[in-house]
Amino acid sequence: AKTLIVASALLPGILGIVQFHPYEYTYYNYLTTSTQQIFRNYETDYWATSFKQVSSYINDNAQKDSLVIVWGPSQLIQRNIRDDLQVKSFDDLKDKEYSTHPYYLVLTTRYGMDQQFFPDIKPIYSVQHNDSVFAVVKYITPQE
Repeated sequence: AKTLIVASALLPGILGIVQFHPYEYTYYNYLTTSTQQIFRNYETDYWATSFKQVSSYINDNAQKDSLVIVWGPSQLIQRNIRDDLQVKSFDDLKDKEYSTHPYYLVLTTRYGMDQQFFPDIKPIYSVQHNDSVFAVVKYITPQE
C-alpha cells in the first residue's frame, strides 16, 4: 500500500519531466496547470537554453557577415554562432547605425519581448515545445 501511494504521488511529476525534455525546468505541477496555461502566464525558458537551437538555425540560414541582435543572454548565441556573424546585445547598442542594414533579431518570449519588438513582423523561426514558444527570430529590414 505504501509503495502504491508513493508511486501515485511521484508518477505525475516524473511523467511531466519526461514530457518536457529537454526543457524539464519549464515543467509545472500537472495538477494545477496544463501546457496551455503555462505559456505567457508563468516563467518558462528563463535560462534561455532554447538559444542553442536558435544558433543552429541562424548558422544554417543567415547570410554571410550578417548582424544578429539579441534581447537576452547574447553570450549563449555568441558561443554557438558562426565566426562571420556579428552578435550584439541590446545593452551594447549605442547608436542607431545598425538600423540602416537588415539584421536578425533574436528575442526570448520572457516578459513578452517577442510581442513588444516589431509586433507586426512575423518570426521566421521559433523554438517551441509543448505548446510554449521559448524564443523567436525575426528578420528586420530597414524602413525606407
